[in-house]
Amino acid sequence: MVERFLVANEDDLLEVAAHFAGGSLDDFPVREPDFGRGTLPDGKTMTTAPRHVNWDFAERVLDAVLPGSTAYNPDRMTGIPLDDWRPFDLTERDADAIEDDFLSYCDDLEGPLIVVNSTSFYPDQGPYFVEASNLRDFVKAFDTRVRDYFMWTDVLVVSPATGFVIVVQDDGYIVKVRGNAVVTVSGDVGGK
Repeated sequence: MVERFLVANEDDLLEVAAHFAGGSLDDFPVREPDFGRGTLPDGKTMTTAPRHVNWDFAERVLDAVLPGSTAYNPDRMTGIPLDDWRPFDLTERDADAIEDDFLSYCDDLEGPLIVVNSTSFYPDQGPYFVEASNLRDFVKAFDTRVRDYFMWTDVLVVSPATGFVIVVQDDGYIVKVRGNAVVTVSGDVGGK
């Protein structure tokens, strides 16, 4: 069963986030970071960098949109037919042309988006939450506001309101699939 929620403002969006995250978003800043732990062959314990607290929520939303998906990694996402991938050159074109081409795939996205790129995996970043009406500005100013070029490697965008998922792989392919719409946007959440 697909759950649908009516989102009329930011407070409604926070309630939906709390539902998917199993708790209030107010608790996120004070949560202890999750550390990956493993034992090396010599018996020493290995600890990886802390995982950003927004990943659990982002992965729950991804699983609701594309059931069975377990990570923002094309190899761990379900519902993406191999025949749907299209060539998408990331090396021979101007950076602005690549971003504009990518954004043309995003024209029909609505509401809050979950955006993941290479910087999302830095412990201090995590997945980005961007209102669809602000996506163009987010992408175009990314290198000065965050760091790195936005399209440097894989890029994934999930639109819980439309059910669309867009994936760009750094080996030069793009796909757009439609999964489950799990959020209903009412009014102008983005403030424009």
